[in-house]
Amino acid sequence: MILVSPKMVETTDVLSIVARDRSAMCFTLIMFGKNHYRCEITGPARAELDDAYVFNSGNVTLRFRLRGTDEVQVEPLGDRNRNRCGWLGKIEPNVFTTQKCAR
Repeated sequence: MILVSPKMVETTDVLSIVARDRSAMCFTLIMFGKNHYRCEITGPARAELDDAYVFNSGNVTLRFRLRGTDEVQVEPLGDRNRNRCGWLGKIEPNVFTTQKCAR
């Protein structure tokens, strides 16, 4: 008997910021758990301080801090985030670096 296993590939979390001004930032955050469970959080984050925005939905609170012109730090706030992304998924602090799209 010959068993063929699928090729394992690395997954990358993705943060997309689709619009931003002084009062709000609209985003989509896609994360992958250890079991390749896909978790997506999307919506408007409200301005908190200079270069910081907070997203608060019933079961998740995230802070986004703009670091310079090419980095965004994402930080979960509180304990409610544990069940947001399935049994094995969890939202962890992360720093995303911007990537320019070619047109």
